[in-house]
Amino acid sequence: MAHDMSNTSGAHRTDTDAITAQLGERSNLGRRQTDLETELRSGFKNIDTAVTSLPNETRASIAALSMILPSATSRNGRRWAWR
Repeated sequence: MAHDMSNTSGAHRTDTDAITAQLGERSNLGRRQTDLETELRSGFKNIDTAVTSLPNETRASIAALSMILPSATSRNGRRWAWR
């Protein structure tokens, strides 16, 4: 019965396990948010690098084609006309 009496005196008793769990969830959420931010930054840097290199690759491909295409001829021996 003494055990019942001690529970009634703490009507506004807080559950420390629940508070600890809430804090743990918040810190875990903060860590996951930081991880997500890092992944996003890395992904956007990769996209930036790819987009930056695209014009150079396109120019190199066009230059390589322009060296090959003028010498290309059709079956009848005439040069291809690009319009």
